[in-house]
Amino acid sequence: MQPINLDSHIDRKMNALVGRSLGQRILKTLEDEYALSKHETEAEPITIVIPERIITINKSWFLGMFETKIANLGSRGFREHYIFNTSNYINKKIDKYIDSALLDVSQEEILGV
Repeated sequence: MQPINLDSHIDRKMNALVGRSLGQRILKTLEDEYALSKHETEAEPITIVIPERIITINKSWFLGMFETKIANLGSRGFREHYIFNTSNYINKKIDKYIDSALLDVSQEEILGV
């Protein structure tokens, strides 16, 4: 599967990915266009390219987009099936968010509110 570049799925003026609803909308679009769930059963990982102009992502966006996938695949399975082509800073955030998705805590605790 070719890398999926989020650049064509987000507003060109955005420099941060925030909000659960935006994450959910992008996931729906990617499922419709690329059938992500089908590709999760294949050996080849799915590469998600986050444009260089994106300087940060927040938990709610990431969990809106990937929480169900992490729950279904588990931490190890998700990390094996999804590769993120982005800055080291955002990759570190993603690692923390994957762990957050598997915690048995409320949404408020995950978001820190």
